[in-house]
Amino acid sequence: MSLIDKLLQMDNKTLTEMPKREMEVPRLTQVLGEPFKVVCQGIDGERYADIQKASIDLNKKGGVRNINLFDMQVLTVIDGVVEPSLKDTKLLL
Repeated sequence: MSLIDKLLQMDNKTLTEMPKREMEVPRLTQVLGEPFKVVCQGIDGERYADIQKASIDLNKKGGVRNINLFDMQVLTVIDGVVEPSLKDTKLLL
């Protein structure tokens, strides 16, 4: 059976489900004195493209004026960390 045939036989949900992984944040574990773990999930391509678009400033001619790497990284982390939710309003200053 070819790889294409195997892919076609797979459940669509299996193919589109974003991977998740629990990760420990060593610096926060050290500060808190107990394990600080977050659950990270993959970001779909469309959302990641939106994050990139939102982080690029264009000039009048459509050329790149500036790439806000910090904004891109923050938005990626906010969307990628699903537990605890970094979108929780309690985290707003």
